[in-house]
Parts: sequence; C-alpha cells; structure tokens
Amino acid sequence: MALPLILAGAAVATFAARMALAKRVESPAIGSIVYADMGPVEHSGIYVGGGYIVSLSSDGKVVRESAKQFVDGFKGPWIYVSCSGGEAVGDEAAASRARQMVGRQLDYGFIQSNCHNFVSGCLTSDFNDPDKGAIFLFELKMHAEEILGADSWGIWRR
Repeated sequence: MALPLILAGAAVATFAARMALAKRVESPAIGSIVYADMGPVEHSGIYVGGGYIVSLSSDGKVVRESAKQFVDGFKGPWIYVSCSGGEAVGDEAAASRARQMVGRQLDYGFIQSNCHNFVSGCLTSDFNDPDKGAIFLFELKMHAEEILGADSWGIWRR
C-alpha cells in the first residue's frame, strides 16, 4: 500500500520541480514544437501561428486547433514550448509542412505512427518512414535539439 503512495508523491514532486524550473515564454515561435502532459503520456504538435497548433489526433486526423483545444482533457493546462537560450525557437518550414497536412487522414498507432512521429515528419519532411521519426517524447526532444537547437522547454503564458 505504501509503494503506490510513494510513487504518486515522487511523480508530484517531479512535476513541481519541472514547473518551478521552466521559464515562461510569451508565445511559441512559428514552427515551435509544443507538448502537453496527459498523465503517463504526452501529446505533441507544431505551433503554426495565430494561437494555433497542428497535431495528429488519436483517430489519425491532422487537425489545426487552438491552444485550449490542444490541452482539453489533459491533467494540466500547461503547454511546453521548444526553446533555445530561454527564447522560443521553431522552424518556418516545419510549420509550413504541418499546415499542408491539415485535414489529411493518416494511419495512427499509439506506439509508432503517433503524434510525436507526425511532429518529427514536420521537422524532417519525412512522413513516410516511421522508423526515422520519434516514437517517444524524449526522441522528439532529441530531434528538437538537433534540428532547432532547442536546449530547454518553456511554458507558454496564455
């Protein structure tokens, strides 16, 4: 009985530490990678400007949605943003690729053809090889570091 309470306490402490250390950013840059916590998993997308994010929904549809829609149903209202030197960083070409995909129906798989893989495709322009994309958030963060020069993740003030 004590182990679940210890694990829950550790998760809360980790989340609190991440929140305390994260810098607040006024707005993502066009083409920033953004993500939100859903509890044990995360949801990611590409910021395309005007307060909108393009992401792959769990039914496989590529959608353009407001920040509020992006976090609906998640455990916290925070959206994390790719940053470099404390400022939001993005890629206009990734945003353009994301916009071009809106409305398309893709194969969705919780493990392989998921939202992180879609965002990787926006960054690299390779949507066809799921083995080259990110499956997990930590892999997407590595892509953000390599491609965008992201060295931290800020919290979007909205």
